[in-house]
Amino acid sequence: MSKISISGIQARNLAIKGMSDVSKIVRESIGPYGLNLSSDKDDKTSNDGAFIAKELVPTIKNEFERHGAKQVQKNVAGINDQIGDC
Repeated sequence: MSKISISGIQARNLAIKGMSDVSKIVRESIGPYGLNLSSDKDDKTSNDGAFIAKELVPTIKNEFERHGAKQVQKNVAGINDQIGDC
């Protein structure tokens, strides 16, 4: 695998794009009117934000976007551990 060299601003913008992509999808499952989302990998349907983030992060191709998405995944998992369903 070749190394990719980009500037700090570009890397930050890609990480923010990855964060916003995951948070937009996880946001749909929150609250009393939260939607159920299905996973293509194992045909499960869930409204658990931690499960959705865990399934979504590996599908992101760009490594910088995936890094930002992993940050959201860690935050959602921490909230899920402390509070319960998120």
